[in-house]
Amino acid sequence: MYIKEILLKQFRNLEETKFTFSEGLNIIFGKNGVGKTSVLEAIYFLSFTKSFKSKNDNDLIQKGKQFFQLVSEWKNDSGKKLLIKGNVLKGSGKKFFYDEIELKKNSEMIGKTPLVFQSPENHIITSGGSKHKRMYFDKLLSQTSNAYLKDLLDYGKISKQKNAYLKSLAEKNFFFPDYQFNVYNEQILPYMWRIYSKRKSIIAEFNEKFQILFNEISINDMKVEIIYNPSVTGENFEQFSENYKTKTESHVGKEIALHRSLYGINYDRINFYRDGKPLETYASQGEHKLWMSIMKLTEGKIIEEKNGKEPIFLFDDVFAELDIVNSKKIIKKIRNKKQSIVTATDLNDLNALGVDIDADNVNIIYLNNDLKKGKKD
Repeated sequence: MYIKEILLKQFRNLEETKFTFSEGLNIIFGKNGVGKTSVLEAIYFLSFTKSFKSKNDNDLIQKGKQFFQLVSEWKNDSGKKLLIKGNVLKGSGKKFFYDEIELKKNSEMIGKTPLVFQSPENHIITSGGSKHKRMYFDKLLSQTSNAYLKDLLDYGKISKQKNAYLKSLAEKNFFFPDYQFNVYNEQILPYMWRIYSKRKSIIAEFNEKFQILFNEISINDMKVEIIYNPSVTGENFEQFSENYKTKTESHVGKEIALHRSLYGINYDRINFYRDGKPLETYASQGEHKLWMSIMKLTEGKIIEEKNGKEPIFLFDDVFAELDIVNSKKIIKKIRNKKQSIVTATDLNDLNALGVDIDADNVNIIYLNNDLKKGKKD
């Protein structure tokens, strides 16, 4: 699966612009502020139904307009063309169309066009807390398992209902477990168990592949490891359930007072270690970026193995703080992908990394200050 073209209408600062891509390496070239990242954001929006920068979809609409529309053409591995559309209208929400059919739920779009994306904003995954790491692996699992995504969404609904009930108990000054409290626990446990089990499995698999790729790319010989410390554990569903009930019932008064559960998948901790030391406090900015780049390559490998098709790779300004040796190795890896799209402000920098910008299999998309697309000479 790869994208052939995308038309952006009133998206960010782009009035109406079409971009055409090829298989192999695509480079979106232009000065800062001309809309390079917006193109990647549009592709990301179609794959994940949301932006990687803005929480509010209305922020993506061009100033002074009422809607934006994205129209894209893809080609699957059997050669069939697919038309994928997405639009947001102020006051009416968003809609997605896959192969001319309107999707009933936006979540149905996730996983249909597998995608690996890296940008400077990803630094929060390696330098921030467990919340961002959980979100990273949840996104990976959601692209490879519709069942996992459904469990995650259903868990969120029940958790929200339970928290609202805890608040109602607090307002009544009732700080003890009752029938409804226990009902919510029974309802939420199957989802928690499946999410915990799949997180545990994917992180174990990720660790193995990540270490191999790290050894291939990094000039530093070190042990790298991602440690999963779940809030609740168990060898089977029965043991997991018993452990959860014991914890939550022994702290029910505090849960009611705080209007939220204190245990469960939202409290799982994930930590990154290099030679036994936390990455967050012992790595330089460049090392963080290298770690993230190798994680993205690992992510792509797992998606391909799970889905049976290679994702497309989007890299937004990822080589600025990497040393030239590591950058060359990463470029070599993504050059071998079915499709990768990279943004750049200086083609000489890419030349220095071993990219022949004049090669036939390199597609350069020029974006100038007038937001008009040019062609390679």
